[in-house]
Amino acid sequence: MPKQYWYNAQLLRLIAAISIVYIHLEAALLTVSSDVEWLYALRTGTDTFFVLSGFLSCYLMSRTKRSPSEFLWGRLVRIVPVFWLLTIASYFLLNAVMSAENMSTPAELALSLFFIPYEGGPILYPTWSLTLIMEFAVIVTIAHSISHRHGAWLSALFAFALAGLGALLGYDTYIVHIALNPMICDFGFGALLAPLFARTNTASFINSWTERTGLAGLGLLALVFGIWLWTGVFTPEHATPRLFWGGLAGMLFVAASLFFDLAGFSLRARWLHWVTELAFMIYLCHLFWNIAVEKAATMLPPIGTVALLIVTPVGVIVLAAFAYHLIEKPLTHLLIKVPPWMALNQEAEPQA
Repeated sequence: MPKQYWYNAQLLRLIAAISIVYIHLEAALLTVSSDVEWLYALRTGTDTFFVLSGFLSCYLMSRTKRSPSEFLWGRLVRIVPVFWLLTIASYFLLNAVMSAENMSTPAELALSLFFIPYEGGPILYPTWSLTLIMEFAVIVTIAHSISHRHGAWLSALFAFALAGLGALLGYDTYIVHIALNPMICDFGFGALLAPLFARTNTASFINSWTERTGLAGLGLLALVFGIWLWTGVFTPEHATPRLFWGGLAGMLFVAASLFFDLAGFSLRARWLHWVTELAFMIYLCHLFWNIAVEKAATMLPPIGTVALLIVTPVGVIVLAAFAYHLIEKPLTHLLIKVPPWMALNQEAEPQA
């Protein structure tokens, strides 16, 4: 069965990735503004990123003949080698610029490499969320091993159950705080969307204006409701739980993008396909760009820092493009066929 290419979802993933970049530029932003409270609102980008990962993982499993073991191998090959290389590079780079008391230890490097949460870590700091991403990859593998037909529903159930377990245990330890974080529900929300869109195809709606209008209306409704939930981030002291303004809002944003795609309202540009292939490298590499911007912000006048902040999306994308073509793509192509039996049925991996 051919896969549906979700143009709007890919654009949404790019927007979410850039939002994450700016979240981690707080130090540079503080040099030009004393009020950066609005940055908190961009945290919905992380939740939306997780929802998209949950949706694409379960959607592709439902549309391909890939076995659960092949799926997990593909995720490991796509994520782990590049993550290890950049984590090791970060270890040496950050230790070179840190004072002796703030340097990372070899033990912390080992914990970082194997996605084990610890206070103050991981070394490549933005990748704390990879613990949840890899955790959900295991959930998808187990769920689809139990039932391929109902794998998406089981994946969502397992994700919600783990979040519930974390709430019961409390978040007194850092490992529980990360591994059983309520944000794992975001992947579950994405998984719930997968069965709803698994058997759809844009072509079946293209000649029916009534159905296209109806789908666009559903998309608009989801978008408006998502924005309404997202405004909960602006409540005093962020009183609204993140599950609502982050996870549920992210789910509605993703659903809106999918409905608009089915209705034929999407940005179908070649550059978008190319840039969204870089999403994972944007996620991994933006720390290096951000460090450079923050160092420059201490030496430049405010107008220079503002200029750097404006060109940040372009700068991060260029950096990610180099890393993608020099590191990620060659490594993935090399390792995806090792061991040989894993080469069967391999298709493009969903980008985390």
